[in-house]
Amino acid sequence: MPATKRTLKLVRMVAHRFAGLHVHGRPTDAPDPFVFTPTSEVTLFEGANGSGKTSILNAIVWCITGQLIRSQRVPETGMTEFHCEVSREDGSLTVHPMSSVTPMPNSDSELPDDGKPIPADTWVELTFSDSDGNELPPIRRHQTRTSRGKLQESEPNLDALGIDPIAWHIATTMPALLPFLSVGSTSQLGTAVARLTGLADLVDLAKHAEKAAERISKRKTKEIEEQIDEIRNRYSQHVNDLTAILSEHPDISFTGETPKIDAEDTQQRLTDIAEHFVTAKAKGLRTAQSVLGAGFDPQQKADRDDLEDSIRPAIEQLRLIGNLSSIARLKRLSLETGQMSEVERCFEQVHTEAATLAEMAESPDRAKRAQLYALVSTWIHQHDHAADGCCPVCTANLQDARDPVTGSAVADHLIEAEKNRELVAQTIAQWASRWHGHLLQQLPEVLVGEARSNLPSRPADLLVASLTTELYATEGFSSSLSALREGQ
Repeated sequence: MPATKRTLKLVRMVAHRFAGLHVHGRPTDAPDPFVFTPTSEVTLFEGANGSGKTSILNAIVWCITGQLIRSQRVPETGMTEFHCEVSREDGSLTVHPMSSVTPMPNSDSELPDDGKPIPADTWVELTFSDSDGNELPPIRRHQTRTSRGKLQESEPNLDALGIDPIAWHIATTMPALLPFLSVGSTSQLGTAVARLTGLADLVDLAKHAEKAAERISKRKTKEIEEQIDEIRNRYSQHVNDLTAILSEHPDISFTGETPKIDAEDTQQRLTDIAEHFVTAKAKGLRTAQSVLGAGFDPQQKADRDDLEDSIRPAIEQLRLIGNLSSIARLKRLSLETGQMSEVERCFEQVHTEAATLAEMAESPDRAKRAQLYALVSTWIHQHDHAADGCCPVCTANLQDARDPVTGSAVADHLIEAEKNRELVAQTIAQWASRWHGHLLQQLPEVLVGEARSNLPSRPADLLVASLTTELYATEGFSSSLSALREGQ
């Protein structure tokens, strides 16, 4: 769907201690705020040089973008400092760091000691109305100094006005950049597009092709033909690289095909493609903010650079995620079919014996009697005692003998004990110790190594540790993308 057009009108500008609009004053006695209220669609400023015409414009531009328009150079940030020399009333000369938006002091101003920065207390507040005439919440940029003299700015909440971040620069700083841009020169915009897509190489190669065409019209030589072939090959390679990127990320694809190098509209077509990627990048940054949260500000260059520097290492790390220590540990737990069958057999026996011991543990008195009969059965087995129906201890006939605890026939207990005498005769501690030693001898080496280490409660815990801890200690996920961990 086409974007909804939104038009805002400046209703009021209020400035406090802004260079060109105010005198410096004193820290405890600030000059009155400067208030500018446009009354018509077009406002014309007339006045002598230095009367403040450009300062009114700069106050508006600075509040929105943090930049200042300069007549002889490119726009610069309001955080730029310069050394201000002040001739004191006593004839001495002092030098102080001072910001670009702070009014110039006079010799009788209350100033700090030589070398100390001039205090900063500048703010500009703008109020806009929408197309229906409704006033919107005001936005304000405020510059101050910390207790250590470092400049700091609180930025306006431009999102509240519902305008695309790039739109604020189109009518403010971008026109001021035009006199300083030349065809073929490097610009921040070109650099940004090149970093996103690699189109800078395509544009440069198209220009080389155009120059080569002019040379061919005058003289065809083998050297020129070789250069043309090289340029075509390089152009084709970059087109292939771009096509591969778009195949992985179809959501940023552009309409139509990449132009051929010798097409008449190649230059214009590449320019259109570059603009497409600038828009895609702005959209991507807004999406990144919705994912990463308030900690990521697409208006801040440092945040944008950090995100761009993190993306490629993060993608590479995800491709190599199997190298994370806990996942690599899981991968090593690989068994052949025969080994797996042996492991299953061992643990099936463990479970069966454990169930028997657990059943005995529910009735301690009966368990003790069962262990007693198991020991007697073991003695009978070891000494080849004849099965004559007599007690092997007292030689009495067992035909009518009954166990005083269970009430069952003693002869039946001995027959039952013969089935699991070795198991029942053991205590749980003896049984656990025997199986521990047996498993360390019989299990495959990969499982034995894990058994000797600090085991997690579940194998899945290793996977959780890799994706929530180890992954975020890597290069790509330790900075901007660390915010993803908070949402897990």
